[in-house]
Amino acid sequence: MLKIKADRMKDLEKFRFVKNEIIDCYTYDFGFCDTLFIRCDTCDLFLSNECSSIPNIVYDLIKADMVEKVVEDEQD
Repeated sequence: MLKIKADRMKDLEKFRFVKNEIIDCYTYDFGFCDTLFIRCDTCDLFLSNECSSIPNIVYDLIKADMVEKVVEDEQD
């Protein structure tokens, strides 16, 4: 799973993300019904169900050193 570094959340608006106070997340619309969501409480990235590919903005965030990979613990 990918998430935004907590100390870099405020920089999302520089990448044209919009803060949605109602659902407590940042959103980025990149196509017809395609949206990238970043939850404010956990900094997790989620793509809308209609999305079939990774949007270029994710690569831009990675290049800006704003993204970290979270490794989930494997359960036996």
